[in-house]
Amino acid sequence: MGEVVLMKSKRRSSSTYSKKSIFSYGLVFDIICSIALVAVFGYMYFVLLPLGALPKEWLILGGLVGVIVLLVNLILALLKMPTFIHILRRVIVVIICGVCVFGAFSISRLDTAMEEVIKMPTSYKEYISVITLRDSKIIDSDSLKSKYIGVQRSIDTDHMDLVVDTLESKWDSSVKKVNYDDYTSAVEALYAGKISAMIISESYRELIEETYSDFKEKTAIIDAVEIENPINEIRKDIDVTKNSFTILVSGIDTLGKAAIKSPSDVNMLITVNPLSKMIVMNSIPRDSYLPNACLSYQNDKLTHTGLYGTDCTIKTIENAFDVEINYYAKISFSSVINVINELGGIEVDVPMSFCERKANRTGIMYIDKGLQTLTGEQALALARHRYTLVEGDLGRAKNQQLVINAIIKKALSTDILSKLDGLVEVVGETVQTNITKKEIYDFASFFVSDLSKEWTLSNHVVSGSNGWGECASLPGMELSIVELSEEDVDEIKYVIKMAETDSDLSDFSFSVNSIVVKEVQTEGETSGAVGKDYCHLK
Repeated sequence: MGEVVLMKSKRRSSSTYSKKSIFSYGLVFDIICSIALVAVFGYMYFVLLPLGALPKEWLILGGLVGVIVLLVNLILALLKMPTFIHILRRVIVVIICGVCVFGAFSISRLDTAMEEVIKMPTSYKEYISVITLRDSKIIDSDSLKSKYIGVQRSIDTDHMDLVVDTLESKWDSSVKKVNYDDYTSAVEALYAGKISAMIISESYRELIEETYSDFKEKTAIIDAVEIENPINEIRKDIDVTKNSFTILVSGIDTLGKAAIKSPSDVNMLITVNPLSKMIVMNSIPRDSYLPNACLSYQNDKLTHTGLYGTDCTIKTIENAFDVEINYYAKISFSSVINVINELGGIEVDVPMSFCERKANRTGIMYIDKGLQTLTGEQALALARHRYTLVEGDLGRAKNQQLVINAIIKKALSTDILSKLDGLVEVVGETVQTNITKKEIYDFASFFVSDLSKEWTLSNHVVSGSNGWGECASLPGMELSIVELSEEDVDEIKYVIKMAETDSDLSDFSFSVNSIVVKEVQTEGETSGAVGKDYCHLK
């Protein structure tokens, strides 16, 4: 009997020893978890506090939650509870640590991507080319001996002088320069054989091709000079959480990064009133006939002002509409595609069925009329399209607002939080803006501080009448323009002032039903949003 008792005693001792070991390991693990919680919460605040992207109330609340989680974990660790409860508690602590670490790293990556969005270049490169007719015998600068070369002297004369000085070192002394008042005169002289070559800034090539559709096919570049120019900073700082501010959205019909100097195909003023939570969008047709601030306020197409830089477009619009533009965002059309795709598409009530070139202009896509979710490329087709619209450029401006409006609505939804990382990354690749990171974070903090009240969006398009007029950027030629009446201009001035003073602007909103279209004829199947690539316009 004594032996049996002794054996039982040993077993009890071994079991007790095992429980003590488990308790010791558990205590060590709990201490490690507690230290990890403190470290993780500290790291989260180390990342968040300098950004200022969240309201102070949220940060204080988050700190209190962190302290409570830490205290509850410590108290439960000291209480005698079933083993599975302690295991569950430890699993929850590990998950909390993992989520916090992942969140902190995601915020850091988001902040790094934001740096790309707001990083403004200090200079830009401009290319000046020497061109000649493609079928001529001139193939390089050496072939210009005893030839006449045309130089326009009305636009960008400083750069022209610099380029001529650079090129003259390559030319034979027999090369003769002929000055022209504008590009039109120089092109006409080249076509007529009066000169053998001419100098053009590549920034103005699209402008020339707008008038001479065969210019690209008929000419060839035989020499070029690269010039690096400083960028003048355009800023009118304001507290974006307490005051109304206006952003110029300038859309460039290119894929990739928006060029510093390029025609502005979309010109939209977005006035934001943070106190009344109102966003007012005013679209100005690209062909609006306005005094060009960079050409002694001679009348010109608004789109042409982009050739002289964003500051020229801003000054022209400010002068015409008596508005102060605080910021700008220059967007290439490829950024529209990428942003919308990153958002998962946008819901738009397309006002008409139509055909339009694909983004890369290598094919045609067909879009059905009606409410639907558009991909990035489909939305871009809607924003680009004008040829079947009776209102032409005015109708296109309205369609562009439908797209921008849908993007803003999607961006203001709570779903955006899970897509911010990818969204900021694609925006940084294709958008140029002078809005600072601090202003973006300040506005983000303001936005999330009160999610109970919805934002109001109001859309307006400057109306006008289609016509023809001579443009300062391309004198001697009559181009299609949109003439704005005094009433048209005064209405937009009024709308902006009302937006800044919290007034109701519902009476000025347009309806998509007001967009009048011509007949669209399609061949082949057109089921779904995108049909066969056989449709044409009638």
